[in-house]
Amino acid sequence: MNGAAIIVKSFARIHETNLKKQGMLPLTFAIPEDYDKINPDDKVDIIGLTDFKEGVPLTLRVHPKNGKAWETVRPSIPPLPNTNISTVWSKVNILSRS
Repeated sequence: MNGAAIIVKSFARIHETNLKKQGMLPLTFAIPEDYDKINPDDKVDIIGLTDFKEGVPLTLRVHPKNGKAWETVRPSIPPLPNTNISTVWSKVNILSRS
């Protein structure tokens, strides 16, 4: 995968855990209806990713191919038991630079 996050409507718990262990941020939407507003060719910026801190919400800025950009907030990412969040974040940094 070439990215820093996976953004979906919902996760099975095992998939969320596996993504975190691989250094990917599993993101869902604070407002579930926002999922249906995104099209496959839209671009998404994750605001706050470079200053990521556990417990701090991230903002998703969606750039539709034909339309005005809009934002939605993703609640803070819950910690993964027995995982050091800095280890996950360093993996995310490596992935986002590739």
